[in-house]
Amino acid sequence: MISFSDIDRHSTLYALCVRYFKFVLKYLYYRDYHVIGRENIPKKGHPLFVISNHQNGLMDALNVLFMFNDQRQPVFIARGDLFKQDVVAKILRFFKILPSFRKGDGTFSDIRGNLSIFDLASQVLQNGHTLVMFPEATHQEGHYLGDFKKGFPRVAFSSEFRVTHHRLELQILPVSIHYEDYDAFRSRVVISVGQPFGLTPLRETYRQDPQKAYKQLNQLAKDRIKEMTLDEGSTYFREYDTLRQLSLPRRIYPLTRNKLNLYAEKIADMQFVAALHNLRERHPSRFMTMMHEARLYQKGLRVSRLQNNHINQNITTKYLILQGLVLLLLLPIFLFSAIHNMLPYEIPGIINRYVSDKQMHASLSFALSTVLTFPITYFFIFLFCWNTTHHLLYALGYLIPVFLSLFFYHYYKKRMIRWLLSWHYKTLNEQQNRLLFRLKDIKTGLQGTLKE
Repeated sequence: MISFSDIDRHSTLYALCVRYFKFVLKYLYYRDYHVIGRENIPKKGHPLFVISNHQNGLMDALNVLFMFNDQRQPVFIARGDLFKQDVVAKILRFFKILPSFRKGDGTFSDIRGNLSIFDLASQVLQNGHTLVMFPEATHQEGHYLGDFKKGFPRVAFSSEFRVTHHRLELQILPVSIHYEDYDAFRSRVVISVGQPFGLTPLRETYRQDPQKAYKQLNQLAKDRIKEMTLDEGSTYFREYDTLRQLSLPRRIYPLTRNKLNLYAEKIADMQFVAALHNLRERHPSRFMTMMHEARLYQKGLRVSRLQNNHINQNITTKYLILQGLVLLLLLPIFLFSAIHNMLPYEIPGIINRYVSDKQMHASLSFALSTVLTFPITYFFIFLFCWNTTHHLLYALGYLIPVFLSLFFYHYYKKRMIRWLLSWHYKTLNEQQNRLLFRLKDIKTGLQGTLKE
């Protein structure tokens, strides 16, 4: 049985691991990691309960952890079913994660054990440390907020009013995480930190009716996070994503004069989604027609194996030949990068094919790449070079171009795929493919509607 007592005790080994993962995540995995509102984070040593939206598995926890710049070691609460294997449970315990069991996650005794876990969580806050929880209790499939469960308000109120005999002055910090692409290497992420709030206004309600206080706190917390979050709703979020992509140039390009970043894009997307919500209320039949057309467009892209940015583009043979020549000239560098990086780069993607939960793909890729595939591969390359040259500095120096070629491999592969798809699009266009022409009509129609 794993003990979770003293889980908030400072760990030097944990701190070293966090520094490594933080460097990899912020400067290598993402090409842009940005925190908005960091000044809203209370100083280290004050009881702090961080709550956040949950859309991307382990990556959400890492992004919350790394938004702090004061070396604090927050304790997390995660789904209890992750702790079923002893080895995994020990790893999670090392990374300061407590289990919280839901119906279906474990046995009745496991669920009853939540009371002791919540007491431990309260103790973390009483000790002046930071606790992190995702109130939705599971990650969502896309850009929307799910229902908030009772675990969060139960821990918050028990910490503030029931366990302690004095005012803890607990601060609850709402956080919203927004991803450009959930599982793409070298994509962008922005973390928005809201104003912290306390529980004093709900104190009397909690004393008279705890269940009512739970609901009110959940609603307050959800409203605070929602005002910072792109919330497309759980019903039509895939259609909304398609429409956002179709309207992206018109909405985003005017912002480039003001140093375009993902936060500006998110704000523009939130305004666009609000307009769609308004259309749904005022003109439901028109809204449903748009959703139907968006679904047809999504399906057409999948069947034709094309991307949205190809449709209605004027792609010439001259352009494709020039692009091909550039790729050909750069092929020797790509081969060098592929020899050293293809195996560790591609293994996580291969494994993810067998994982049905797409929102866990980025978590598995990041964990495998940072802990196993790349460190092990580079270590053996280093040993091979050292054994061949008998010079330590030469072996270390050789790792520099090997590491830099990783990024070349990534971008060259993306460019190659785009080039091949462009040829595919041009071929279908010349063949006057009926599905392609249907996609062109749908895109033109939807973009015309969105301009109105």
